[in-house]
Amino acid sequence: MLKLVLWISSVFLFIIKKLSGAHFTTSGEALPDGPVLFLANHFTRFETFVVPYLLFNKRKRIARSLADDAIFVGWLGGYMRLAGSISTKNKARDCIIADDFLSGKADWIIYPEGHMVKNKQITFNNDQFCIKTEMRQGPVHTGAAVLALKAELMRQKVKETIDDKKKIKRLCSIHGLEIDRKKINQDVTLNIVPLSITYYPIRPGKNRLLLWLDKRLNLRGSRFIEELEIEFNLLMDANMHLHFGKAISAKKYIQDYTDEFDGSLDDDDFVGRLFDSQRKVVISDAMKKVYGNMQVHFDHIFILSLVTMPTLKVCSSYLKTLIYKNARELGKIEGLNIHSELKTDLFKLILDSHYEPFASAIKLAVLQKILFQDSEGEYLFDKNLLKRDYNFNIIRVKNTLQVILNEIKWQKNIVELANRNATFTEHELCIDNFEHLRKQDWGYYEKEYLTYHDELPSRENVGAPTVWFDDKKQCGTRFFTWLYGSSCRGQKTCRILV
Repeated sequence: MLKLVLWISSVFLFIIKKLSGAHFTTSGEALPDGPVLFLANHFTRFETFVVPYLLFNKRKRIARSLADDAIFVGWLGGYMRLAGSISTKNKARDCIIADDFLSGKADWIIYPEGHMVKNKQITFNNDQFCIKTEMRQGPVHTGAAVLALKAELMRQKVKETIDDKKKIKRLCSIHGLEIDRKKINQDVTLNIVPLSITYYPIRPGKNRLLLWLDKRLNLRGSRFIEELEIEFNLLMDANMHLHFGKAISAKKYIQDYTDEFDGSLDDDDFVGRLFDSQRKVVISDAMKKVYGNMQVHFDHIFILSLVTMPTLKVCSSYLKTLIYKNARELGKIEGLNIHSELKTDLFKLILDSHYEPFASAIKLAVLQKILFQDSEGEYLFDKNLLKRDYNFNIIRVKNTLQVILNEIKWQKNIVELANRNATFTEHELCIDNFEHLRKQDWGYYEKEYLTYHDELPSRENVGAPTVWFDDKKQCGTRFFTWLYGSSCRGQKTCRILV
């Protein structure tokens, strides 16, 4: 039944996707065999519906999820139950989840943050992942980790005592579970997969569907309309990207603890200490990977470059050169999940007068009054307004760039990179960016040349890129013009005129 409902949902969401223009992409590691616990970040309400569909559609996995009790009403609640979701207030939830883990019948998606973290205000304090929201401040929930550890411990003990019904019943009683031992699959193990969900671009603003609903339901000023304003726009105009991190075996945490403290899993006190200790380790490990694998996109680098600039007067040409320098150096940080736009097309930012992602980010900053123009038409940056403490429920609409900054600023290596590059003048950045482009262009030529020749090219080869460059040009002068053509057989000449 669950598979049938997911298939029907796939068809339904496919139609919505085509009508709305929604974009969904995935990346990351292959998913392991056996049951999987997906631990994910939570930013929008529709993730509850969309993520199981994407897992089924793109990775052929049947996944169930925990969801807010408030949505289990009417036809929507009926659908959610058919789709395998259960309420966070369901008294039998632990037994249901553990049963799926032990039998391998279904995967589970759980959001340890417990609710939507609209402000993205996250920290890692004393090796614990913490959030600061209207509903909760402090470490995130560790219940999912406990369930994973309990399920693997049960599997291990059942292997040892498969014929001892009384011992298995006692184990279930101790751990508050009701498991049919016959359903336990001893040949698999539970894996924990960090699931990172990123949206780009995030833009507030009314759309036709929202205006139609507001007109009929008079929702203006309500928390609900704020959620719809952001989430409709994300669904219709943004890309929702899912990145699957490397799987972590739940059994590993049990083994690591027993090896370190040399205890017995038959000792109830030892097992209790194991759960108390490892629950925090599991969640910390997973959530660091969840946020560490978030897709770094143009808006992240835009706002980070803006806040690290040494002056409050924003020169567009300087900001562009700084963004380009920051973006191209991201590749030096191992393991980053970088948006393709920052890898391929970003040279257009400094070569073209109009680069749409930059224009869009500037427009958002002006709209939310983070940037404003002085009497001479120059932009000034209001850092205080960026830091303004908006109500949790409206911050995604009123201070979108702060939310985007919060998502990236905890990554110290990226922030350090931006602070270091902000110490260079515009002229120094221009020279550095130019040298990078010159080397990149030669690399393209060299690669193409080798498709026709057995030796590396020299600067004297016909068709080799030729550069004229005056490093004493005034800052602010646009001095990149790129004329490029296929050249390695000598028919054309590749040039960068500067």
